[in-house]
Amino acid sequence: MRLFAVTENFTNFKYKERLKNILLNGINAGITPIFSLLISLLIVRTYGPLLWGDFVQILLWLNIGAHFAAFGSKEFLLRKFSNDPSETSTLFKSSIEARFPIVIAISFGFIALPYFGLIRASWLFLWLFFRFIYQSYDVIIIWRKKFELSILVEASIGLVLLFALKFWQGNISSLNLIQCFALAEIAKALFMIALNYQEYFPSFKIIFDFTQLKESSLFFLIGFAGLLHSRVDQLLATHYLSSTSLAFYQILMSMLLLCQSIAHFILRPFVKNQYRLSEESINKIALQLLLIGGLLSPILVLTTGFILNYFYHFEITGEIIISGFIFIVPFFYSLAYIYSLYKMKVEKQVLWVNFAVIFLNILVLPFVFPLYGINGAIIFAASLQVIQAIVFRVLAKRAF
Repeated sequence: MRLFAVTENFTNFKYKERLKNILLNGINAGITPIFSLLISLLIVRTYGPLLWGDFVQILLWLNIGAHFAAFGSKEFLLRKFSNDPSETSTLFKSSIEARFPIVIAISFGFIALPYFGLIRASWLFLWLFFRFIYQSYDVIIIWRKKFELSILVEASIGLVLLFALKFWQGNISSLNLIQCFALAEIAKALFMIALNYQEYFPSFKIIFDFTQLKESSLFFLIGFAGLLHSRVDQLLATHYLSSTSLAFYQILMSMLLLCQSIAHFILRPFVKNQYRLSEESINKIALQLLLIGGLLSPILVLTTGFILNYFYHFEITGEIIISGFIFIVPFFYSLAYIYSLYKMKVEKQVLWVNFAVIFLNILVLPFVFPLYGINGAIIFAASLQVIQAIVFRVLAKRAF
């Protein structure tokens, strides 16, 4: 009886810990977009949309630069850490050294472009450099499950930035915004260094280690292809839909993609274990995620429909509700097998699947949009998700 009680308590603790990590990871992933939204609303309402529009163009360049500076390091290092846990500090430092020349090259690119000017380019270099440092610690946060630490840093600096812009005296320019965001990034990076300096102090030697960059390049390309995958349909929609329909489609797809990302929130805290599991265990996780997705999706889709109808006054059809459900659920199932392909070091297959989906979108959507409109596009997107889930399951089975 006592043994049963101890076992039950341990099991309850284990599931509470898992739930806690999932919730904290979700908050950690969502806190930055929330502060970005609040700051954008503040700027638009206080100073007008023109200032924010000018700043967003610069922010786009910065984000592209940051994506190149990361160069797929997070997923690459998670796999490396799982295979060699005793070398996490060495691997972390060598990753920064290998990617540091990319930051320098991008910074020279900013300076060379006449669009920015020397002063803007200098601040962009500071912003990018400290973003590079700060985002390098993402893998450490996930590996050590220190989500509270990241949330504390993001919330503290985010609030300071928000209040600084709220009580700004006089006029504000896009350069002032760049300076504020760069200073916020510097503060976040310094906080993260200070909190991890004993084991994970970054090294900034300029070493052209093309071996590590080559190994992580597929993860970089997968991330880049994923970015294209999530945008190519919306780019095509601009040519075939009216302004109102386009706004509806872009908001709808953004919300559905956000619903899909919940699968990442659930699995990401346990990725390091995923790299050590057998095929049987991964199959069980995939089915568990499928069940979770199946239970959550009706709530998510109906909530999305309510928001679009009540706040945006868009009409929601039965086809969109059903297709939205089908769009979300297969991704929960796919994700476990995507990580299993990473585990087996055949991530190139994930890349080819992403490129195939992009190609199908480019090939089919120009016919779907004019003939069937948004309903047809959502049905097509949902169908692709089902096909992807089947393909990833087959590829994972072959890899094992």
